[in-house]
Amino acid sequence: MLSGLGLDPGVFKHLELKADSIHHLHWLDPLKKESLEAYAQRMSESITPTQGKLVLIGHSFGGVLMQEISKLVPADQIILISSIKAKKEKDAGMNFWMRAFPIHTVVTQKMVVKSFKSWGKKHGYETPEAQAMFLNAAKQHSNYYFRWATSNIAAWKSSDITTPIAHLHGTKDKTFAFKRIQSPVVRIEGGSHLMVFNKASEVSSLINNILEKL
Repeated sequence: MLSGLGLDPGVFKHLELKADSIHHLHWLDPLKKESLEAYAQRMSESITPTQGKLVLIGHSFGGVLMQEISKLVPADQIILISSIKAKKEKDAGMNFWMRAFPIHTVVTQKMVVKSFKSWGKKHGYETPEAQAMFLNAAKQHSNYYFRWATSNIAAWKSSDITTPIAHLHGTKDKTFAFKRIQSPVVRIEGGSHLMVFNKASEVSSLINNILEKL
């Protein structure tokens, strides 16, 4: 499992999954000018072979990374939560404005933390628990990590993904609007970008249904 941008495994803490074992990947600090492909290679090195089914679960940008990792590590299933699987699923801001006016290249950890009050609730961080979870995780990451990650989200184009994908997405997602998400997708009514944390029971049930069918 891999959390979204700026987060850590705490975002999955409320999930109750029926799996033989669960391994959390942790974001590494990117190397200077490291490509997404090279980064995925480094991340994949912590995935050990398994005799059972291997499922890659990613939240938000973690879902993008899991798709890249699937090109390197044979997996039976990818499960995306509040993520994207194609360029068209990003909004205009990510597909054009972030590249045309790349202010994200000067973002700092301090800017992310200090601006959180202005955007956090809109993106699903409504409770004190969720807010504390984000702020604690964000402070663990470097300035370069945030710049590298946002740049790679803006530039990412899905290609050569052969592993089956199951996509869970909320109708109230303000980061990746549900109306732009392409089929196949499992609709979660009222789910925000943080539904993995706020609607963990429903998300757990859907994931467990997928796992049971493998």
